[in-house]
Amino acid sequence: MKSKKFTILLADVIHSSQHSGVQKKLHDLVAWANKEFAHCWQTPLEITRGDEIAVIIKPDCTWFQTIIRLNDKIRPLRLRWIMSYGEISDGLIYKSSSEATGPVFVKADEIMHTLKKTDLRFGAFTGDVFWDEILRGQMNLLLWRIDQLSDLQLQIFRLYQLRKRQIDVAQALGKTQQQVQRALKAMNWQVIDAAEKSALKLVDLAMKEITFKNL
Repeated sequence: MKSKKFTILLADVIHSSQHSGVQKKLHDLVAWANKEFAHCWQTPLEITRGDEIAVIIKPDCTWFQTIIRLNDKIRPLRLRWIMSYGEISDGLIYKSSSEATGPVFVKADEIMHTLKKTDLRFGAFTGDVFWDEILRGQMNLLLWRIDQLSDLQLQIFRLYQLRKRQIDVAQALGKTQQQVQRALKAMNWQVIDAAEKSALKLVDLAMKEITFKNL
């Protein structure tokens, strides 16, 4: 079989031994995500070993939203992520990331091993050092900032992104408009929103350039 290049995501739970119910939370996350993102994934999200999960992304889909949405969903647990782009030499026929093999998985495992020795949330390998450094910097800063939000702040932020009106968010969460307004101001929501939007554009640009070079 001829080698093909794909993007894979690998994640593990940070300090999993310090939390209870990790396996159940991961199973619930996997079940939810495989319904929510089925159209974008080459293989289903799987628990591959202990507290690690992995998925292969279709070439025409972005991995950015996957990371953001899954991070939100699994709270209060935290995930560290590896994005690796490269060759899958065998195993795609089985529709399972755990059955697939190739250099992209070897590189992802290497980066994960290194990342676990740091406090970083994200590591990348695209085959382009320039883009790897930019994506690592942008994603780590964004994920760190979102991690600083409380669960309520995150709920308010996400609802406000969707509904655009403080009163709608307040009614959905059983809060007053003043409480929502104070929460948005305290978290400086516009900075986080702008960072997410710019990160999405940056990821799209990076992957388009990288895949074009590999045609």
